[in-house]
Amino acid sequence: TAQTGVGVKVLPRGLLAQAYDFGARVWPALLLRRAREQLASLRCEGERSFAFNWDARLRLSLHLDEAGLVREVRLLNPDPLDGDVEVVWRYIGRQTVQGLHAPQRITVQRRDARLFDLSLEVIADYRPDDADYAAPADYQRLDAAQLQPSVHKRAEGLWEVSGLGGGTYRSQVIEAPTHLVVFDAPLGGPVAQQVIAQIRRHISADKPIRYVVLSHFHTDHSGGLPAYAREGATLVVTPSDKPFVERMLAARSLLQPPLEPLPLKPVNWLVVDADGALPDTPGLRVLRWRDTPHVSDTLLLLHEASRSLIQADLYSIYTPFNTSFDHLARRLVLEALPVDQVLGTHHEPLAVAELQRLAEAWRKDRAR
Repeated sequence: TAQTGVGVKVLPRGLLAQAYDFGARVWPALLLRRAREQLASLRCEGERSFAFNWDARLRLSLHLDEAGLVREVRLLNPDPLDGDVEVVWRYIGRQTVQGLHAPQRITVQRRDARLFDLSLEVIADYRPDDADYAAPADYQRLDAAQLQPSVHKRAEGLWEVSGLGGGTYRSQVIEAPTHLVVFDAPLGGPVAQQVIAQIRRHISADKPIRYVVLSHFHTDHSGGLPAYAREGATLVVTPSDKPFVERMLAARSLLQPPLEPLPLKPVNWLVVDADGALPDTPGLRVLRWRDTPHVSDTLLLLHEASRSLIQADLYSIYTPFNTSFDHLARRLVLEALPVDQVLGTHHEPLAVAELQRLAEAWRKDRAR
C-alpha cells in the first residue's frame, strides 16, 4: 500500500488461478471496512460470525478467529457459468509486515472443487517491475479465428456453431429432413443473429428453425431466445422455466430499441414434462433431468444416430472437475444411455470414455 510501503505479491496455483481476477472484495481488511459501511444489513450468526450485504445482490458471511482475523468467507455467487452456488474463501496462516496482517494462503472452493490456491507473499518496500505483470510461461494465446463464429460438422445431421462470446460459448444445430433444431440461445440477441447467419450460410439457407431447446433458464443460455421467437421458432422449455422466459420476452430495455411487440406474433411453446421424442424430428430425443447439482431442472438432447448427448453446464472446461460433472458421468452409467460423445455449450466434443476417466480420477483425489 502507498501509506505503509508494503506490497503484496499473489502467487497463484492450480488450473484457473491465473485466469481470474483476485478481486479486492476478498481482501480481509476491505471486507471488514465494507461490513462497517453496511451496518444496517449486518446480522450476528454466532459467537464470531456475522453476515452483511456487500451490495443489492451479494450477501457475505464472515467467520473470525479468536484474534478477530477473518478466516472464512461464504457467499452465494450468481455466476453465469456455475449458477447460484455457495463459494467458500478460506484464509490460512498469518504474516505481519510493518503492522499489516495478512494470511499466508487463500483457497477458494466451489461445488466441492478447489478453484483457487493462492500463496501471499508480503514484502516491505516492495516495488513491482515488468516481470510481475508478465504472462505466465504456460499461458496460451487464442488464435483470432477461435474467437469468431464458425460451423463444425460433428456427425451426419449434427452441427455446432462455435466461437461465440469470445470463444467461450457454442450452440448445437440438428438438421432434420424438413427443419432445423437449435440447442440453447447463448448470451443475447446479437449472438443469436450470429448463429442464425452461420446456419443460413453453412447448414441450410431455407429450412426453418422450428425448435429451440432451452437447457435451463440462466441468462447466458436463454438471452438469445427473443431473436428465435421472432423467427417463429417453437421454444422448448421445462415447466419451471416457462414463466421466466415469458417475463424475459415481455421485458423492454430503455437503452435499446424495443423488440418487435410479441403479441403481434404469438410465441409457440413446447413444454417438456418428461423424456420423449421431439415432434417431427426422427432420431432426436429430449431428456428432462431433475435435481442436477448445477440446476434443479434442465433439458438435454440425445442424437441417436451419432450417439451424442448435447448438454449445457453439466460439464465445462472453465471450471475444475466437480460434483456437477461427476453427476453427469454417473448418470450416463445409471441410465445406460447409448452415448459415445458429449457435446456442450462450453467444451469441444468429449468422448464418454474420457469423461469417465476424469470422473474416476477426481473421485480418487477426493478420497485421499
